[in-house]
Amino acid sequence: MGAKIHFTDTRKAFFKLQTWKLRKEIFLFNIMNSPWWSEWTKKRITWALKNNLPIEWLLKLTAFGQFCGGESVDDCRKTVDRLFENNVTTILDYSKEHGNESTYDGAVDELLKTVYEAKINRKVSFAVFKFTSISDMDVLESISNGNATAEQKSNFEKIKVRVNRLCKAAFENNVKILVDAEHSWIQNAIDAVTEDMMVEYNKQDFVVYNTLQLYRHDRLSYLKELHLRLKAKGVKVGLKIVRGAYMEQERERAEQNGYPSPIQATKNDTDRDYDLALKYCMENLSDIAVCAGTHNQKSSELLVELMQQNNIKENDSKVFFAQLLGMADHVSNNLGDAGFNVAKYVPYGKIKEAMPYLFRRVDENKSIAGEMSRELTIRKSELKRRKQN
Repeated sequence: MGAKIHFTDTRKAFFKLQTWKLRKEIFLFNIMNSPWWSEWTKKRITWALKNNLPIEWLLKLTAFGQFCGGESVDDCRKTVDRLFENNVTTILDYSKEHGNESTYDGAVDELLKTVYEAKINRKVSFAVFKFTSISDMDVLESISNGNATAEQKSNFEKIKVRVNRLCKAAFENNVKILVDAEHSWIQNAIDAVTEDMMVEYNKQDFVVYNTLQLYRHDRLSYLKELHLRLKAKGVKVGLKIVRGAYMEQERERAEQNGYPSPIQATKNDTDRDYDLALKYCMENLSDIAVCAGTHNQKSSELLVELMQQNNIKENDSKVFFAQLLGMADHVSNNLGDAGFNVAKYVPYGKIKEAMPYLFRRVDENKSIAGEMSRELTIRKSELKRRKQN
């Protein structure tokens, strides 16, 4: 058994962070921890950007600067270097989430830049993309439901070509690429294409990773079915395991449309399936690679324990921990210090495109019990420690 990691060690978590920046982060999380101030700020920023008011400089000093690496891949390199000082690598995440037929190919071109950056920069561990940045949601929904028109089927073929461009580039450049999970009503189409990409490119190594949201009650069984189905074909399964990002929307839509909610009945059910998914992956690591996307300290501790129980080395390339830039540094940096593979999601993009992404991320984490409060508390603890020393 390896040594126990102390995730509450704030000295290691914030070792490289200057005190004035620590105070700034406390200020930001104070706002985000207050529902009223958070909502008020979001509305004012949205209004200001819509009316082209000159507030981008302020956003770069505050929210954008905290949670984004910059406006381009080149901009992100300082953040990538800074993270690597704590033995933490990067997942470059182009933050544009929606578009149309006139923007999809341009989005693919931008996403290819992240693949090529991961090829030449060992500090970048993954590329990542969302289907909705290069696809029409109506097409994905119709394909998922099995009621697509001829035109939608034709457009779906174009989507598959775009996805293949990205996955083929990753394969040819020896880069791992993550496919983010999205809403349940479009996920069947995403799963089908991603599975095809695994069959095409994961014969020898783990290149393409699908994402499973374990707040869905069907995902643990899907994980096992996918693994056995692809194993029979001699295909390796890459997986990113997360709790989930669209819970409130999923429940509201299910209620409005009169179908059973795909979401787990309780958070305990989600936590149980998340941890069971990690256990299953560790027991089948010969043909599964996993990126555990979580800010949850208990799940991180469990994964460390499972690795130790299964005699998996800390730096085994088939196991990564992942968190968002600007959050859960007590998890990321302490894991990195102990020699585990850790990567931060580093979003980038034009500020007007990135802010809706950031607002959604903030809303996601506000819906997780105590997430913002925990981020605030751990920073206050570090500030108190510094004052006493």
